[in-house]
Amino acid sequence: KFIIMFKITTVLFSFFLLFLILFSCGDGTPKEKSKLYDQLIKTEKGIVRGVKINDNINQIKKQEKGKFLIDESVNYLEYEYEINEEAFIVVAYHFDGKGCSEINIDTYFETEEQAKETLLLYQQHFTKKYGKPEITDDLYLWYDSKKTMSIEVDFIDKEDGEIMLTIYANE
Repeated sequence: KFIIMFKITTVLFSFFLLFLILFSCGDGTPKEKSKLYDQLIKTEKGIVRGVKINDNINQIKKQEKGKFLIDESVNYLEYEYEINEEAFIVVAYHFDGKGCSEINIDTYFETEEQAKETLLLYQQHFTKKYGKPEITDDLYLWYDSKKTMSIEVDFIDKEDGEIMLTIYANE
C-alpha cells in the first residue's frame, strides 16, 4: 500500500507542478503594463496608436478620442490623456502636404519607475516590429526597412518621470 500511495502522490505532485508551470508562465507583462500598452501603443496596427506616417488628419481623428483633443489647426492635432492621477500623456500629430509627417507621444509620470516601465514597453514593442535599435546614452533609434521613417525614444529625463517618443518621416 505504501508504494501505491507513494506513486499516486508522486503523480499528483507532478501534475500539480506541471499545472503551476503552465499557468504561471505568461508573457511576463503585469496587468498594469498591459493597461499602459493599451494607453500608449493601443494596437499593433500602424506604427503606434493605429496610425502610420502619411495618414491624413481625418484618419488620425478616427483613431483618437475627440473629447481629449486639446489643440487643432490645419497642420496639427494634440490630445491629452490621463493615465492615472499621477501620470498623463500628450499625443501630437504634425502634418505636411503628404499627411502625417511626425508623431510625438510625451509621457509624464511621478516616478522614475513608471518612466522605466514605459521605456521598456517601447523598447520591446519597436524592437519586435523593427529589429534591434541603435542606442546612445539617452536615445533608442529604430528605422523602418527602407529608412523612410525614424522612431526615437528619448529617455534623458527618465529620472524626472519623462519619456519622449518621436516618429518622423525621413525626407
